[in-house]
Amino acid sequence: MYLATDSKHQDRKVAVKVIHPQNLGTGDCLQRLKREARYLLRLSHPNIVQLYDFFEDNKQFFLVMEYIEGVTLEEVFLSGEPLSIEEKFMISYQLVSAIHTMNSAELIHRDIKPSNIIYIAKRRQIKLVDLGIAKSISTQNHTCSLTKTNAILGTPGYMSPEQVNGDTTDKSDVFTTATVIYQLFANLCESPFLGTNNLNTMLKVSTQELTRLKDVAKEEIPHIVKLSHIVEQALCKDPRRRISIDNFYDEIRGITSKYLPTNETCIVEPRVSRKSWRFVKEQKSPKPWSLYIMLSLTLILGGSLALIFWGFAQHTQQESLEKFTEIMQYFSQRKFEKAWSENEKFLTQSPQEPYLWMLKSFMLHDGMGTRRQLYESKRIAKKWYKKLPQNTKYTHYFLAKCYFHGLGVAQDLPTALIYARKASLKAFPLAFTCLGEIYLKLKNNPAAFRAFTSGTNLGCVEAKRQLAMFHLHGKVVARNGQIALELLQESFRGGNIFASNSIGFIYYNGTTLVPKDQVMGETWFIKGANLRDPICLNNMASIYLQEHGTAQQRKTLVEISEMFTSAAQNNCDLAMRALGNMCLRKFERPYQGLFWLFRSILHGNNLAKNDLIALAKHTPRKKIRVQILLGNNYARYVLGHWLIKRLGKPTKGMYWLIQAHLNDTQQLGIIDDIVMQQEGGNIFPSSHSQIKEGAVVLGFFYEKGIGVDMDVEKAQEYYKKAVELGEDSPKILQKIHTTK
Repeated sequence: MYLATDSKHQDRKVAVKVIHPQNLGTGDCLQRLKREARYLLRLSHPNIVQLYDFFEDNKQFFLVMEYIEGVTLEEVFLSGEPLSIEEKFMISYQLVSAIHTMNSAELIHRDIKPSNIIYIAKRRQIKLVDLGIAKSISTQNHTCSLTKTNAILGTPGYMSPEQVNGDTTDKSDVFTTATVIYQLFANLCESPFLGTNNLNTMLKVSTQELTRLKDVAKEEIPHIVKLSHIVEQALCKDPRRRISIDNFYDEIRGITSKYLPTNETCIVEPRVSRKSWRFVKEQKSPKPWSLYIMLSLTLILGGSLALIFWGFAQHTQQESLEKFTEIMQYFSQRKFEKAWSENEKFLTQSPQEPYLWMLKSFMLHDGMGTRRQLYESKRIAKKWYKKLPQNTKYTHYFLAKCYFHGLGVAQDLPTALIYARKASLKAFPLAFTCLGEIYLKLKNNPAAFRAFTSGTNLGCVEAKRQLAMFHLHGKVVARNGQIALELLQESFRGGNIFASNSIGFIYYNGTTLVPKDQVMGETWFIKGANLRDPICLNNMASIYLQEHGTAQQRKTLVEISEMFTSAAQNNCDLAMRALGNMCLRKFERPYQGLFWLFRSILHGNNLAKNDLIALAKHTPRKKIRVQILLGNNYARYVLGHWLIKRLGKPTKGMYWLIQAHLNDTQQLGIIDDIVMQQEGGNIFPSSHSQIKEGAVVLGFFYEKGIGVDMDVEKAQEYYKKAVELGEDSPKILQKIHTTK
């Protein structure tokens, strides 16, 4: 799908859908496409997206349509923002009116659902879109359409019973329209027929009678009894007994008329006989259309229809899909090393595939397959999230994660929730884990419990681990350590190494129905530690440090510090704190100790703050510059934090953090701390170029794209200005010659 400018009509914006010939199959299908395009060209209605033109150019087919700016009804439902009674009645009337017009023109939409209805709030108007599987009533017996006749088409939760059986009638749209109206007035986020999977949903569509609308509506609705009766008639399973579209339209118009503007009009094509529709002459589109469009195309987020074939350079569509599904399976099973290695291998073969890059971004963010690299994760996500294909479960899941963690976009939990719900509607197991995590962040434990339960039912090992925590701590459900233990063991057997820590915790401390067994607890911690789980590494290091382990498992202080270091480098704030205290108290390495305490605080450990307060009078701040001159990189880092947190000098503090990063020979990931400091303290606006420190900070931020768009030329300008202002550090001088 592309956004284009129509210079023939005052530069109006139009949406252009490109259909490649390989997507059409036989010549009969092409004729069918042309015929249905002609029908759509005749439609003119304020609530149906207008098709302006259809033409062929260079063996590709183009649909030129009205461009609409708004949000889908699905997004409105998922956002939880309430619609007024007036809005609900107006939406209902406009939707029925649009379908009435389509059916009068001998067309069936066949995929009426909230995501195909755009709501333009400022105009209180809807637009029905995606007529791609619309079917002519008069030619239902033809063997080819945009999709095959007798195939099961539509979205399971918004099908009619006859569609479930592979058939379509002239009353199919009545049923699906009534489903949307029912959802609208019942204030449901999802289809009233939604089941645990697609098969179960279609079974409900075919057999389940919905509770009457008047009994489920939670607000005072005028004419609710009459509206409920009309919707009930429209939801009749037998199409022969279902209300006709003409009567449905008349009834809805009757009860909604008082809510419509006085100038509300509907441009309806005069009803024409099926015979006359069959013999409408096909007209060739004027050739200049292609010239006007091709000169001004802009890719709309999500890409063209060709992206449903992905675009992997060296693989067929099916091979690519199977391979990526396999990698996602490793990812969902928490087999991180395998997911990482396979993803890296596939990226070398298909370096332009956004799915692979987004997965890499998430693994870097979570510390999977390698040590956490927050900066690199954000950089990759920012570049690739806009290139994701539209409307796939993977895209919705990736966008949910982006908005949840603030990867490539500003953190936005409501938007993350919308995309997670969309992915969950496609029964994607990982989506339910993401959904649950968002609900936990929003402090909605019951909703989180339901999400993790759904993910568990779909076999997601991380959802099982999360669900176990509810049973372990007695949230939403009664405390039951045995159920928690069983769920965790299932999760671990499925490959989730993080479950080992929780199992160890239950045995080590004991809980309801599970007696205390420290030896068994240590056994599980060791299992996790051997698999490089950072929490298990931290736990075993703590046990060794306190000499609580068995005699055969004693470790030296150096060995213990190595375990803490491994856990700390994998994003464990508990290990960072412990390592900081060891360096300060056991090894007399004050700056290294302060370094790890500062990092622990930055990662959310408040106990590390108390440690710093207790140590404040013993901190050798007066000698810090001497240590810097002696090349102590930990001292550079500590000075940066002191300036930012204690002295309120963010620009100078960031300058020293950047110096620490530039001189980091141990690959400690200091740039991630710079990113977090910048985001947490909004340091960028206070960085000014009138002092050398400010110029260095601005140069570094532009070079790396931290808080601003990456701009290498601006970075060079600020680095040069820093040198003019007296900056003489070798690393900055080197950058003037090497930054490209």
